[in-house]
This record gives sequence, C-alpha cells and structure tokens, in this order.
Amino acid sequence: TDALRQQSADIFTQDDGMDVSLCCIDEKDKSILKYAAANHTIFIKNKNGLTQLTGDIYSIGGSIGNNKKHFTTGEYKIEKESFIILSSDGYADQFGGAEDSKFLVKHFKDIIQKTDFTGGNAEEVFKKTFEEWKGENGHVQDIIIKYLKDLNQDFYICGPPTMVDDTINELKKLGKEE
Repeated sequence: TDALRQQSADIFTQDDGMDVSLCCIDEKDKSILKYAAANHTIFIKNKNGLTQLTGDIYSIGGSIGNNKKHFTTGEYKIEKESFIILSSDGYADQFGGAEDSKFLVKHFKDIIQKTDFTGGNAEEVFKKTFEEWKGENGHVQDIIIKYLKDLNQDFYICGPPTMVDDTINELKKLGKEE
C-alpha cells in the first residue's frame, strides 16, 4: 500500500486498489503452476478446453477490506500443450460495441476459446477484436495480454512496464536470474 500512496486520508491520497495475477512454476515439478490473483482470473487453454483459475475477490490496496486481506495461493497441474493467458482488466473494461457497453470477461473468454494459440497470430486476433469493439471510443485503461506456452522459467510477470521492472529487480535481490 505504500507504493499506492494509501497511508493517510487526505485529498491527495490514492484510494484505488490494484488487480493483479501472479504465476510461478514449481522449481521441482515444472508441471505445477502456483498462482495468486487479486480480483483477477487466469485462463488455461489446452486440448480439453478452457479452465478459469479465480483468485480472491478483492484488490491489493484500496479501502475495501483495509489491511486484513488474506490472499490465497492455488495450485494447478499443467498439461502438455497448455497455454496460460494473463490479462489486465483494461480489455474487459473497454466500452464499445453496438450499445456502448463494457466488453466483459465473458467476451474475453469467447476470444480465448476461438483463438488458435499455436498459429502465432493470437496477439493479432486480440488486437483486431479490441479495435473493432472500441470503435471511436478511446482507451479506458491500459491493455496488457500475455499468453505463455514455454514453461521453462520459474516466474512470469505481466503488468505495466514499471511494475515488471520493479518485480524483476526484487527477484534479482532474492537470487533469481532473468
């Protein structure tokens, strides 16, 4: 909460939380995904379909729940040929379409289910769908989508560049290589 400037209650204090997902591959068994999600969902797509890994219902920081929040760590067994899809909430929160409504997670799931991640054009599919949806509307917030197949790393970080850089620096301090 220090980074989010939430120590006091003056008019300059930020009271927003941050929605985020964190995934780690087990060092001993690379088929085990350990994850935590703050008001977020992680998607796993494989030959058996689409799985949603849901996290806790609240954000990091913000006034809801104050400092007594407990975040749960989950585990998921990753099958071969699985893709892990992480996204910021900016995609689902974008206004557009015929009724100028939010895109929503439901539509995001539909795109994931229809997208062939093995073909290498997934980023283009997400970008084109987003641009068509938003139409003349501007961006509501930053859009970050990351999908992973090569699970040879211990950590995967998805987020704004400054957050990613800070996280990498903290991992280096803990002795983890890039």
